[in-house]
Amino acid sequence: MARRSSGDVAPTPPSPASPAVPSHQHLGRYESLVAATCTFLQLDLSAHHNLDELARQVGTNRNTLAKAFRQVLEAGVHEWFRETRLNHAAALLTETDRPIQQIGFDVGFDNAANFSTAFRLHHGHSPREYRELVRNQKLTVTVSKDG
Repeated sequence: MARRSSGDVAPTPPSPASPAVPSHQHLGRYESLVAATCTFLQLDLSAHHNLDELARQVGTNRNTLAKAFRQVLEAGVHEWFRETRLNHAAALLTETDRPIQQIGFDVGFDNAANFSTAFRLHHGHSPREYRELVRNQKLTVTVSKDG
Protein backbone atom coordinates (compact mmCIF):
# COMPACT_ATOMS: atom_id res chain seq x y z
CA MET A 1 0.00 0.00 0.00
CA ALA A 2 1.33 3.45 -0.84
CA ARG A 3 1.88 5.70 2.16
CA ARG A 4 2.52 9.38 2.37
CA SER A 5 5.03 10.63 4.89
CA SER A 6 2.26 12.36 6.79
CA GLY A 7 0.78 8.96 7.56
CA ASP A 8 -2.15 9.29 5.17
CA VAL A 9 -2.82 6.21 3.08
CA ALA A 10 -2.81 6.82 -0.66
CA PRO A 11 -5.36 4.93 -2.78
CA THR A 12 -4.16 1.66 -4.23
CA PRO A 13 -5.79 -0.82 -6.58
CA PRO A 14 -8.17 -3.20 -4.88
CA SER A 15 -6.48 -6.40 -3.78
CA PRO A 16 -7.90 -9.62 -5.12
CA ALA A 17 -9.50 -10.57 -1.82
CA SER A 18 -11.94 -13.44 -1.74
CA PRO A 19 -15.34 -11.93 -0.99
CA ALA A 20 -18.23 -14.30 -0.37
CA VAL A 21 -19.26 -15.91 -3.63
CA PRO A 22 -22.24 -18.25 -3.98
CA SER A 23 -20.23 -21.03 -5.60
CA HIS A 24 -16.56 -21.96 -5.47
CA GLN A 25 -16.83 -22.98 -9.11
CA HIS A 26 -17.82 -19.43 -10.00
CA LEU A 27 -14.96 -18.00 -7.97
CA GLY A 28 -12.39 -20.09 -9.85
CA ARG A 29 -13.90 -19.12 -13.18
CA TYR A 30 -14.24 -15.48 -12.15
CA GLU A 31 -10.63 -15.34 -10.95
CA SER A 32 -9.48 -16.77 -14.29
CA LEU A 33 -11.52 -14.21 -16.23
CA VAL A 34 -10.20 -11.35 -14.11
CA ALA A 35 -6.60 -12.54 -14.38
CA ALA A 36 -6.86 -12.93 -18.17
CA THR A 37 -8.48 -9.51 -18.54
CA CYS A 38 -5.94 -7.78 -16.29
CA THR A 39 -3.06 -9.38 -18.19
CA PHE A 40 -4.54 -8.27 -21.51
CA LEU A 41 -5.16 -4.70 -20.31
CA GLN A 42 -1.65 -4.36 -18.89
CA LEU A 43 -0.12 -5.17 -22.28
CA ASP A 44 -0.95 -1.65 -23.45
CA LEU A 45 -1.98 0.88 -20.81
CA SER A 46 -2.61 3.53 -23.47
CA ALA A 47 -5.25 1.48 -25.30
CA HIS A 48 -8.94 2.19 -25.00
CA HIS A 49 -11.29 -0.80 -24.75
CA ASN A 50 -14.99 -1.19 -24.32
CA LEU A 51 -16.49 -3.90 -22.14
CA ASP A 52 -17.86 -5.93 -25.07
CA GLU A 53 -14.41 -6.03 -26.71
CA LEU A 54 -12.73 -7.09 -23.47
CA ALA A 55 -15.33 -9.78 -22.84
CA ARG A 56 -14.82 -11.22 -26.35
CA GLN A 57 -11.05 -11.16 -25.79
CA VAL A 58 -11.38 -13.44 -22.73
CA GLY A 59 -14.22 -15.57 -24.08
CA THR A 60 -17.19 -14.35 -22.10
CA ASN A 61 -19.92 -11.71 -22.23
CA ARG A 62 -19.95 -8.22 -20.77
CA ASN A 63 -22.29 -9.07 -17.87
CA THR A 64 -20.21 -12.03 -16.70
CA LEU A 65 -16.99 -10.04 -16.98
CA ALA A 66 -18.44 -7.11 -15.03
CA LYS A 67 -19.76 -9.49 -12.35
CA ALA A 68 -16.40 -11.28 -12.14
CA PHE A 69 -14.55 -8.01 -11.48
CA ARG A 70 -17.07 -6.96 -8.83
CA GLN A 71 -16.84 -10.34 -7.09
CA VAL A 72 -13.05 -10.76 -7.23
CA LEU A 73 -11.69 -7.19 -7.05
CA GLU A 74 -14.70 -5.31 -5.68
CA ALA A 75 -14.23 -2.82 -8.53
CA GLY A 76 -15.47 -2.38 -12.07
CA VAL A 77 -13.27 -3.22 -15.05
CA HIS A 78 -12.75 0.40 -16.06
CA GLU A 79 -12.31 1.52 -12.45
CA TRP A 80 -9.55 -1.08 -11.97
CA PHE A 81 -7.90 -0.14 -15.27
CA ARG A 82 -7.94 3.58 -14.43
CA GLU A 83 -6.33 2.91 -11.03
CA THR A 84 -3.72 0.70 -12.69
CA ARG A 85 -2.95 3.45 -15.20
CA LEU A 86 -2.62 6.10 -12.50
CA ASN A 87 -0.41 3.92 -10.32
CA HIS A 88 1.83 3.18 -13.30
CA ALA A 89 1.97 6.91 -14.03
CA ALA A 90 3.11 7.51 -10.44
CA ALA A 91 5.91 4.98 -10.92
CA LEU A 92 6.97 6.64 -14.19
CA LEU A 93 6.97 10.06 -12.55
CA THR A 94 9.34 8.90 -9.84
CA GLU A 95 11.52 6.54 -11.88
CA THR A 96 11.96 8.46 -15.15
CA ASP A 97 12.55 11.98 -16.44
CA ARG A 98 9.89 11.67 -19.14
CA PRO A 99 7.80 14.79 -19.62
CA ILE A 100 4.58 14.67 -17.62
CA GLN A 101 2.41 15.10 -20.71
CA GLN A 102 4.14 12.10 -22.34
CA ILE A 103 3.52 9.97 -19.26
CA GLY A 104 -0.15 10.92 -19.45
CA PHE A 105 -0.27 9.82 -23.09
CA ASP A 106 1.64 6.62 -22.25
CA VAL A 107 -1.01 5.61 -19.73
CA GLY A 108 -3.97 6.38 -21.96
CA PHE A 109 -4.90 10.01 -21.35
CA ASP A 110 -5.35 11.95 -24.58
CA ASN A 111 -5.53 15.27 -22.76
CA ALA A 112 -2.91 16.58 -20.32
CA ALA A 113 -5.51 18.45 -18.23
CA ASN A 114 -7.63 15.30 -17.84
CA PHE A 115 -4.53 13.35 -16.80
CA SER A 116 -3.55 15.97 -14.24
CA THR A 117 -7.07 16.10 -12.78
CA ALA A 118 -7.39 12.31 -12.57
CA PHE A 119 -3.92 11.99 -11.06
CA ARG A 120 -4.65 14.65 -8.42
CA LEU A 121 -7.93 12.97 -7.45
CA HIS A 122 -6.24 9.58 -7.12
CA HIS A 123 -2.89 10.53 -5.54
CA GLY A 124 -3.71 13.82 -3.79
CA HIS A 125 -1.19 15.90 -5.75
CA SER A 126 -0.73 17.03 -9.34
CA PRO A 127 1.75 14.95 -11.33
CA ARG A 128 4.35 17.73 -11.10
CA GLU A 129 3.89 18.12 -7.32
CA TYR A 130 4.00 14.36 -6.83
CA ARG A 131 7.27 14.04 -8.76
CA GLU A 132 8.86 16.90 -6.82
CA LEU A 133 7.67 15.65 -3.42
CA VAL A 134 8.90 12.11 -3.99
CA ARG A 135 12.22 13.25 -5.43
CA ASN A 136 12.77 15.67 -2.55
CA GLN A 137 11.83 12.87 -0.13
CA LYS A 138 8.94 14.86 1.27
CA LEU A 139 6.51 12.14 0.16
CA THR A 140 7.43 8.53 0.77
CA VAL A 141 5.90 5.86 -1.38
CA THR A 142 6.06 2.27 -0.18
CA VAL A 143 4.47 -0.77 -1.74
CA SER A 144 3.48 -3.77 0.29
CA LYS A 145 3.90 -7.29 -1.05
CA ASP A 146 0.24 -8.17 -0.56
CA GLY A 147 -1.30 -5.59 -2.80
